[in-house]
This record gives sequence, structure tokens and C-alpha cells, in this order.
Amino acid sequence: MIVVILITVGMTAVFANLAARAEINRLQGREAAAHDQRLTKLLSDSYLYNGSWLGSQAILKNASALYGEHLVLTDLQNQVVADSNDSVIGQYLSATGTSRQKASVPGVEGPVGTLWFSPGVPAGASTRSVVVAESSGPSLSLLLILSGLLAVGIAMILTFFVSHRILKPLETLARVSRQAARRDFTVRANVQSRDEVGELARTFNTMLAELSRTEELRRNLVGDVAHELRTPLTNIRGYVEGISDGLMQPDAETLASIRGEIQLLTRLIEDLQDLALVESGQMQLRLQSCDLGDLIRDACLAVNPQAQAKSIALEVDEACRLPIQADAQRVSQVLCNLLVNAIAHTPTGGRIQIWARQAEGRVQVSVKDDGPGIAVEDQPYVFERFFRVDKSRSRATGGVGLGLTITRRLIEAHQGEIEVISQAGEGAEFRFTLPLEPVGQPA
Repeated sequence: MIVVILITVGMTAVFANLAARAEINRLQGREAAAHDQRLTKLLSDSYLYNGSWLGSQAILKNASALYGEHLVLTDLQNQVVADSNDSVIGQYLSATGTSRQKASVPGVEGPVGTLWFSPGVPAGASTRSVVVAESSGPSLSLLLILSGLLAVGIAMILTFFVSHRILKPLETLARVSRQAARRDFTVRANVQSRDEVGELARTFNTMLAELSRTEELRRNLVGDVAHELRTPLTNIRGYVEGISDGLMQPDAETLASIRGEIQLLTRLIEDLQDLALVESGQMQLRLQSCDLGDLIRDACLAVNPQAQAKSIALEVDEACRLPIQADAQRVSQVLCNLLVNAIAHTPTGGRIQIWARQAEGRVQVSVKDDGPGIAVEDQPYVFERFFRVDKSRSRATGGVGLGLTITRRLIEAHQGEIEVISQAGEGAEFRFTLPLEPVGQPA
């Protein structure tokens, strides 16, 4: 900034000096022309008054002393009749002679003579010495230098304050970044400004909040997955040890129990694998023409045993036959996840409503239960990994919390959207949309 100011002031000084000199020369030229005109007018008046050139010698001497220039007056025959230097009186000047300037002296019926300014010098050359009064104030160059120094001083002061204002929040961000790099996500950048730096700080704080929540979910994942794996593995080990010790018989009932525990492990591993595939964008959709109504009814049949165990009625809108282009297996997985989730949170003897309709080139599907609903503060997180409204680890309220996350990712892979609508005590409704037209593979 200081270099720019110095260059600017320097260029301003140069151009200001050039402009001032040009203006002074222009004013001097106008003043000289006015003086020349007044002198020729004075000589003309003297000639008309006297009827001759009597008195013109004194006029030229006075003008020469005033202007500091050699002046010569000739008559119509170019004979010198007056000379401010008394050197060429009576001589003849060539009509083509050179001088700074020459002017005709007017009479009654036309010119009566010629006034020569500095004869014997090239035409247009300036020989007049103009006495310029010395000013008691500082010169223009000095004023420009002083103004430049003042501008530099002000710029340095402003630069100090502006830099302090900009660098202080940036230093705060740097300090917070170093703490965040040490996995301390509780720190926040305290920047209150409304400029770009303040916006950066607010965005950084939002990122830290997301990292903090992700870290918390990651820690919860370790405990949740460990619990989900420990329980079936412990049960399987108990059955195997009981059979080995002869305390249990490898009958159909015992084998069925072992098979159930293995299925729980398999489901957990498959959920983790599906989540990894869909989040990495490696899941390939097998698009085909299918009927959404058939997929809904098949999903209801798949979860009907669980619904009957709790005497829950599955009410399907019969008018939901809609042809779509989608991966039938993945859409069925979405429907089953939503239905299983609804059954888990619907009280015994309740009901679940399923409907679908077409609107604006898309199909919309709704799965609504009459359970306790979802608190407003929990709704933004229901589709997050490992999040569960019920923080307990009871299998009756769901597993590790991957089903809804996988559901959202699958819907997004079909270029659709999903949302939850719920109020405490009035159940929860999950709605998702799918395009009617074929979709491409997710990026």
C-alpha cells in the first residue's frame, strides 16, 4: 500500500508540474499578446495625434524597459523610425526579416507602420524576459512531497488498524484450528464481525459442530456395534458350550435359536456393507420397469409376521398401482426398513397406513404409524448414522440405527427425497418421492 501511494504521489507530482508549467506558459502567452496589442494601439494613437512618429521613440524605450525586449518601429517603406536600443534608426529592414513577432500599426485608412519584436531572431522564438514575483509560500513540488509524506503516514496508521482487525480473527481461527487438529471439537471461534472473516468463522464453527456430532456418533458406534455383536455371539457361544458339555441337546429348537442369532449377525454385517457401498457411490442400481403397488404389497407381506405378533393392522391404499423405473430390490428394501421401523414404534393393537400417489412427474409414498412420535429436536437427526430416538439398546426399539440412514441413501441414489413429519404423541410419517422417468447412476 505504501509503495502504491508513493508511486501515485510521484506521478501526481510530475503531471501536476507539467500541467502547471503548461498553464503558466499559456497565461504568459495570453498576457504577452495583450501587451503587444496595447503597445500597437498606443503607437497608433500617438501617430494619429501627432500626425507623425514623433514621440514613438520614447514609447518604445519605456515598453522595452518594461518588457525587457528589443523593439523596432518601421514605416511603410520599412525604414526604422524608432528603436528602443538606438542602434538601427534610419536604416531599412528587410520585409522578410525574422523576429519573434511583428504587428501592423493601424492608421485611419490602413496600416501606417510595423512594430518588430526582437528583430533578428527566428520567428516564434521567445526572448521576452518575464519577471515572476517570488512567492513567500512553499512551491508546488514541496506541497506535493509533503502531501505524499502525510498520505504515507496516514496509510501506515490505517494499515496498522486494518491489519490488526483482519489478523486478530484470523489468529483466533488459526488457534482454534490447531485445537481442532488435536481432536478438540468443543472449541469455537469467537468472531462477531459481519464481514467475510466473520462469515468464515461462522462456517468454521458450524463445521466444528458437525465434527463434534460425528465424533460423538463414532464413539457411540463402537459401543452400539460392540453390543450388537456381543449379544448374538454370547448366545451362540452359550449354545455351543452347552451342547459340548452335554447340558443341551442339539435338537431343532436349539438349532433354530442358533440360526436366529446368526441371522442377527448377518443382518448387521449386511447393513454395514450396504451403508459403505451407498455412501461411497459404488452401489449399482439395476433399473427396470416395476409396479410400485406390487412392491408395497410384497413389503407388507414380508413384515406381516412382525405386525401380527403385535396385532398391528397394515392398511394399504388400493389405488397405489403406479409404474416406475427403479431398482425393485432396493425400493423393496426401503419399504421394508420403513415398515419395520414403524412396527417397532407402534404400540400393540395400533395401525400403520401406507399410500402412494402421483404428482408433478413424481410418485410420493407415505408410511405412517400411530406411535409416540418423534420429538422436534430429534427430527433433524433421524436419518443420521447410528442415531436412535430411543437411546436404550433394546432390540425391541431397533438395532444399531442404520436402517433409516440406508433408506435415505437409497432414495437419494434414485434421485428422490425423503422426509419425516411428526408431532409428539401423534405418530410419525415418513414420506419419500421417486421420479417416474429413468434415473442415472449416482455420482
